[in-house]
Amino acid sequence: MKLARNINGQVLGAASKSVVFYPFTLTSLTNPNQVPQHPKHTEFHYASYPREPGKSIADIDYEMIKAFQFISNARRPASLLDLLYEFRLWANYTGVRSILKLTDGGYLGFLMKNLATLVFFAGGIAELATIRALGEGRYLAILGKFQRDYVEKNERFARNRFLIPTYIRLRAYKHTGVITQSIDFIMPELEDPIQFVKV
Repeated sequence: MKLARNINGQVLGAASKSVVFYPFTLTSLTNPNQVPQHPKHTEFHYASYPREPGKSIADIDYEMIKAFQFISNARRPASLLDLLYEFRLWANYTGVRSILKLTDGGYLGFLMKNLATLVFFAGGIAELATIRALGEGRYLAILGKFQRDYVEKNERFARNRFLIPTYIRLRAYKHTGVITQSIDFIMPELEDPIQFVKV
């Protein structure tokens, strides 16, 4: 993470005109008075879950920007990598056992809502970049090796493979046409408890 933090400080300006997915585009340089243009569906209730009631995506943007400003300094801007770096430092000093004992409160909420969601979509961004760079055949070969070498050797994972985040995203890629090849060797479609609805 320290390396990522240093890279973040060096390349942020150069990459500012590149396409970067939200929330990676938010930095301490963002003007809190300028709310990003979010998709129309974010105004509806279903788009607010699992955020607490009454908190809009604009409110979250504002909180993130304030957090970035808090951890930034005069030498360079701060962004999401810095926020994750600070969180990692806090987790290291707090200790895993203490974190697992949390029963309520802000940090547990952060872990269960924001961090889990963030990691899920960050994984998706990495996978889509891999598919684009290597092609879907090579990506599926990598995933097949992961299936053989890791998932199948752990009974709990093999039994609940439909809940593995990578496989959840894989089913979404197949459903939307990002992946056109068969994925039956990893995930037989007939066994899939989730059925996507075409809209």
